[in-house]
Amino acid sequence: AIQTNKRLEFLDVAKGIGIILVILGHGFRDEMRVVSNLCEFVYQTIYFFHMPLFFVISGFAFGVSYSKYTNTPSLFLKKKTLSQIVPVLAYSTVIYACFLVAYQIPVFQHYI
Repeated sequence: AIQTNKRLEFLDVAKGIGIILVILGHGFRDEMRVVSNLCEFVYQTIYFFHMPLFFVISGFAFGVSYSKYTNTPSLFLKKKTLSQIVPVLAYSTVIYACFLVAYQIPVFQHYI
């Protein structure tokens, strides 16, 4: 059985590799890929598997996290709601308010 009270370092390493691949993939401009077959190959290779990698990591992390709450699924849902959905809603509200305020300034009305 997996110890759920200890951080799983291989997940952190896998996420780090995935993030580096995303950054590397975004570094290849269209112009670079047109003139270099190697750039195009690396770009296509990265984009072939970096998103599936994140899905696998996410699924594994969900399984580890959920296994802590097998007796109380409602507690799992409550904890995840408070730790993830509430911050997203708060951030969205702040961003919306910033755009609302910025739109009131005449010089910014052309850009929003």
